[in-house]
Amino acid sequence: RLADAPSQHTGRLQWGGDPDDFRVEAPLQLLVEGANVLTVEVHSVSNDGTLSLTPFLSIGKKHSAVPGNPSSYIDFAEDTLHAGFALSSSGEEVVLADAGGAVLDSFTYPQLWADQTYGYDAAHNLVIFQQATPDAANSAAGFADVVGAVTISPDGGAYSLTQTVSLGCQTAGADIWYTLDGTEPAANGASSVLYTAPFDVSPPAVNPVVGVRAIGVVNGWWPSRIKTTSFLFNLQHDMKVWSIVTDPYYMWDPNEGIYSNFQADLEQPFHVELFEDDGTKLFASDVGAKIHGGATRSNAQKTLAIVFRGAYGESQIPIPFFGDDKPSVYNRLLLRNSGQDWMHSFIRDGLAHLILSEADLDVQGFQPSVVYINGQYWGIHNIRERMDKFYTKGNHYVDEDNIDLLELSGWGVHEGDNDIWFELLNYIASNPLSDPIAYEAVKSRIDVESFADYIIAEVFMNNQDWPHNNVKYWRSRELSGKWRFLFYDCDGGVGNWGLDASFDKLALALGGGFTATDLFNDLLQSPEFEQLFLNRYAEYLATSFDRSRTTNLLRKAARGIYPEINDTYIRWGGSPAGWRNEIFDIFYFLRDRVAYARSHVASHFGTGGQAWTLTTGAWPPTGGSVKLAAISVSERTSIPYWQGVPVTITAVAEPGFEFDRWSDSTLPQQPTIEIPPSNRAVGAIFKVVQMPAVAVINEINYNSSVVFDPADWVEVHNPGDSDFDLDGYELRDNNDAHQYFFPQGTIIPAHGYVVICQDLAAFQLLFPSVLAIGDLGFGLGGGGDSVRLFDAAGVLYDSVAYDDVAPWPTEPDGQGPTLELIDPYSDNALPQSWRSSLANGTPGN
Repeated sequence: RLADAPSQHTGRLQWGGDPDDFRVEAPLQLLVEGANVLTVEVHSVSNDGTLSLTPFLSIGKKHSAVPGNPSSYIDFAEDTLHAGFALSSSGEEVVLADAGGAVLDSFTYPQLWADQTYGYDAAHNLVIFQQATPDAANSAAGFADVVGAVTISPDGGAYSLTQTVSLGCQTAGADIWYTLDGTEPAANGASSVLYTAPFDVSPPAVNPVVGVRAIGVVNGWWPSRIKTTSFLFNLQHDMKVWSIVTDPYYMWDPNEGIYSNFQADLEQPFHVELFEDDGTKLFASDVGAKIHGGATRSNAQKTLAIVFRGAYGESQIPIPFFGDDKPSVYNRLLLRNSGQDWMHSFIRDGLAHLILSEADLDVQGFQPSVVYINGQYWGIHNIRERMDKFYTKGNHYVDEDNIDLLELSGWGVHEGDNDIWFELLNYIASNPLSDPIAYEAVKSRIDVESFADYIIAEVFMNNQDWPHNNVKYWRSRELSGKWRFLFYDCDGGVGNWGLDASFDKLALALGGGFTATDLFNDLLQSPEFEQLFLNRYAEYLATSFDRSRTTNLLRKAARGIYPEINDTYIRWGGSPAGWRNEIFDIFYFLRDRVAYARSHVASHFGTGGQAWTLTTGAWPPTGGSVKLAAISVSERTSIPYWQGVPVTITAVAEPGFEFDRWSDSTLPQQPTIEIPPSNRAVGAIFKVVQMPAVAVINEINYNSSVVFDPADWVEVHNPGDSDFDLDGYELRDNNDAHQYFFPQGTIIPAHGYVVICQDLAAFQLLFPSVLAIGDLGFGLGGGGDSVRLFDAAGVLYDSVAYDDVAPWPTEPDGQGPTLELIDPYSDNALPQSWRSSLANGTPGN
C-alpha cells in the first residue's frame, strides 16, 4: 500500500480544483525488477451511484545538465520523433536529406484518403497500403492503382417523383456495386447489388430520404472511393436539412459504433449533405463524426461533432451559417441536441448566445436544422461552432497551432500548456490587485473587458451548470496574447431547472471557490475593475438585456423551430405539450431578469440600485459615436448607472469628421472625459474635415472562374477629398522582379478608382464600360500572393498579402467573386477587413 485518500474524499478536478497529491515515499523500496503495476482502488461511500477517478502518476526528476531518464532504475520507451510539420493528404514530395542538405532519397506521393499510406512494398515498388505499419517492414498488401471515381446520375437532391439512376466509373471495365441502406458497398457484400442497368429510386413508404452509395472494383486494384448521394422526396421543412449516410456498423456496433459507445472517443466515417429548405444542395462530403458532450451523451438523441478533414474529403465547409460577424468557413461543427435543454425548449443556449452577440465575448453561432440519418428522421439539431482551436482561428485570426486552451482549473490542457496560466495565478496570489501596478500587470495578460462580460453573461443568464463546469479559456502564445474565457453550454440557465428570474447568481460568483469566480474576486480588489464591471453591466441591462430586445429574440427563435417540435418530440418518445410551457418559462425569466439583476448588484455592491442616468449621443449621428464602458452609441441613448459610480466616455469620429466639442460647456472639452455620477445629458458634436488623398489597394481578382475570366486585376481606390497622383508609383506582387510602373499622368480622382489589368483586352471584353490600364505584365498567385504599391522613391506605400484559405475569404479562389475591402479606412493587411464580392466583382466602383 502506497498511500490512502481520506475516507470521505470528494473529487476535485471536475469541480475546477487542483488534484490532491498522494506522495509515495521511498519508491525504490517498492519497485521490483521488470514491469511494475500500480493499482488504484476506489469505493463509493454512499449509494448515490456517483464515482469517478482521474489518476495521474508523476515521476519527479532532479534538475540535471545530463539529459535522459529520471532515474537509472527506470527505463522509459524512446519518444517518437516529432517532425514539427504535417503532410498534405492531397499529395506532395517527401525528401530525406543528410545534415549537409544533400538529398538521400525522395518520392512524391499521390492523393491519400483516410487510413491509406504510401511506400515501398517487398518488391520495392511504390504502392498504396490500406494498413499502416509504422516502425516495421511494409508487409501489408499494397496496390499501385486505384479505381477511378464513380458517378451517380442524376445527382441527389429534392424530388417529388421516382428517379431512374445510372451509375458510371472513370475506370473502363470496372464492376460497380451499390447499396440503398447506408451500408458501405463492396464486391459481393451482403447488402450490395452489382450494377447492370439503370434502376429506380422511389419515394419510400416511411422514410422520405434514400441514400445511394456506389463503389468501383477492379481485381488487383484498390477500389474507388465510395460515392454517396441522397434523394429527398417531398420534404417540407422551414430550415436547413442534413442527410447523413453511414454504415450502420459505425452507429450501432457494440465496440465501434459511436451511438452504442457514446462515452468513448470514437471517430467514424460519415457522409453528410446539406440542403436549403427548398431542396437546393449546399454541400456534400465524407467527414468524420464523433459523439460530443458530457452527461448529455446518454440522451437518446446525441450531439454529433462533424470533423472536416482532407483525408475524408473537404477540409472545410465554406458556408457562413451565422452571418457576417462570424467565419465563412468551418473546420468543425456541432449538430447539437441542446444538451440539458434537450426535450425542453431546444433553444435556451442558442438564445443566450444571440442575446450576448453584441458583448465582447466568445460566443457560438446558432442555427437550427433538421437531420436525417440513413433516411430516418433524427429531429432538430442546432448547428453550432465548436469551442476548440479552430474557433480561435476563425473568430480571432490567430494561429490555431500557437495557442494555450485550458479547461476548469487549468489542469485540463486542450492545446499548448498551462505554464503561463499558473505563473499568472502565482503572481496574483503574491500581489494584491488593489495595487494599481499589479492590476496593470494582470491587465496585460487577461482581457479584462471580455472577462467582465463573461461573468456578466453567466450571472445574468443564471447558468446553473457553471462555474463548477463548462469553463474554458485560451490565449495566443504571442507575447501580446491575453486570456479570454469561452461562453458555452448555457442550457442550465435562462429559466431552466425550475429557477426563475429572482435567483441570485451574483452571490455565487462573489462567493469564489472556483477558477473563474476566484479570478473575479481577485480582480474586484481593483477599484478600476470594479467600476469597469459595474458600468458594463449597467449598459447591457439597458440595451442588450432589455426585455423588449430579449423577448423579441425569443419569439423569433421559438418561431424558427416550432414547425419541427412535434415531430422531434414524437421521434424521441416525448410529448410536445410541455414545449409551450418551457417557452413561457423563458419569457417570464427574460421579462423579469433585469429588475432582479439590478437589485442583486445593489445588494452586493451597495450601489442603491438605479441612481443616475446619462443621456448621450452624437451630432450628426453619421459623424461619430460616443464610446461608453461597453457600448458605443450614435443616436440619443439613456443609460441608468449605479449610485456613486462615475463613467468615462470618449468621442470617436468617423472618417471625414473630427471631434469639435461636448454639448455641455461645463465639461472638459477633450475627447475622453469622466462623467460624475449625477443625472446629465451630454452629446458629442463633430464637424466635417477635408480627408487627405490616399491610395488604397481595394479589390483583387487573383483567380477568375473558368466561365468568366477577365484575367487578374487590381483596383486602387482614393477615398480622399482631393486627387491622388500615381506618377512614378509602381505595383508588384511578392516577386520584386515583377514590376508595373504607372503611366505618367495617372491620377486617381477624389473618391475614385483605377483598375490595373493583367490582360487589358480580356478585361475590357467583359467590363467594357470600366476605364482600366495595363497590361500588368505578370499574374497573381491563385494560392496566395502579395500586392504591393511603392511610391516614386521606391518606398513601400501599401501592401496586402492575401491567401486562398481561411481566415481569408475563399470564394475568390476560382469561384467568380473577387476579394474586396470592406472599408477603405480599415487595415487592409488583416483578413477580417476583406470579404467576397457579389457576382464577379465591382472594378471601378
